[in-house]
Amino acid sequence: MADHARGEGASSSSSNPRSIHTAQSPPLVELTLVDVSADLAASSDIAPLLSKALDVGGGGCIHVSVRPSNNNSADCPEHHDIPDQVRERISKSVTRFIKPEDRYLALGSLLLKSRAYHQTLADVNGEASCSAAGGISLPVVDLPRTEYRKPYIPIPESKKGQDRNNNHNHHHHHHLISVSHQFPYVGLSRLNLQSPYLLQSSSTPLHVGLDIVTYQPPNPRLYSSTSEFLDVFRDSFTSSEWEHVVDQSAPAAAWFGRRHKSDEDSMREFYLRWAVKEAYTKALGVGMGLDFGSFDVRFDCCKNNSGGLVESFDMAKEREDDRNTHRLATLGKIVRCGGNDAATGHREEIWHFTFTELGGKKPSELDVCTSTTSKQHRREGCACVCVGPITPLEVAERNAIIRPVDVRWMGLEDVLYWHKEDRKLTLTKQ
Repeated sequence: MADHARGEGASSSSSNPRSIHTAQSPPLVELTLVDVSADLAASSDIAPLLSKALDVGGGGCIHVSVRPSNNNSADCPEHHDIPDQVRERISKSVTRFIKPEDRYLALGSLLLKSRAYHQTLADVNGEASCSAAGGISLPVVDLPRTEYRKPYIPIPESKKGQDRNNNHNHHHHHHLISVSHQFPYVGLSRLNLQSPYLLQSSSTPLHVGLDIVTYQPPNPRLYSSTSEFLDVFRDSFTSSEWEHVVDQSAPAAAWFGRRHKSDEDSMREFYLRWAVKEAYTKALGVGMGLDFGSFDVRFDCCKNNSGGLVESFDMAKEREDDRNTHRLATLGKIVRCGGNDAATGHREEIWHFTFTELGGKKPSELDVCTSTTSKQHRREGCACVCVGPITPLEVAERNAIIRPVDVRWMGLEDVLYWHKEDRKLTLTKQ
């Protein structure tokens, strides 16, 4: 939501047990998350950490731009490695922010995008890791952006279509990554081109989107109640979605045996569904360019409960196999309210959504907040990853949504270290 500003309980419409994804195979999507609160608590001055980033690879930072290819079907990347110019450009992309927390988020975003660039090129080249010859450090890369300001990874034209199924042509480079941040979290989701699902998928291009939200109460200086705050966003949701956000029949709720939705649950439902809207439009590459109220998202996990995503999320956390993951995975049907849409060309689509809890109980090795100050920065929230569209045939026959997303937590120093030395660094997974 700031970008505007697994458990493996995946709900599936198929009972087919076959899956092309195993515990050992690469995931379809890699979600990397960074909590910058510990870095901010250590120092409000980002200059030392930024200097380290600019000096990675001997200070040879790279800015990637694009030019039209000869056949005008795609863009070709061009690297500009004039050290002083690129260093200044990257430095300003971080220091242009006034607040220290915004600077840390900007640096985290920069480093995650750079890491994703090197990972994706390694995928395209069929390499197991990004290790450079002789252990040379990899430079920090500044990525180009689309007309909607979405960062993307341009794949060299000479590398496209070289794999055995020509799948790199299908999964357009504009849709390989998605970035989001909401203090103190910054995250990046990336389609893994080594995933067996992509290697065996149909010609339908997949898109990935990410949005991070934190559960913040309404500002009492601006809103007298939760209802007043929520009413501002009423037109961003369809009527069926809005029924899950607010309890429009509160007086009759007890009569029909329904649980009255509290203000806290209404706010959580709102933030979760806002993250869904953001993630989906970002996956399409249009962001706020698509009216949120023009499409309805109907989740499989909500078919048998009246409490919406909040109730489904809480039920997932209560299941024994999900207690340490705090994630919810489900299919969602995207229904266009006005017929075919130019953004996708289809009125109905099936997408997969994964919701990962933020700020809750993490494994001890991931809890990097040790000082009182950093603990005060910890906020509860959620990271929503969507990937699609998934064809009905793929859902029914391949059951490919069993385990689509792997989540990794890193610190800013971890991401820097990844560039400098050990690209095979083993990270703790949730």
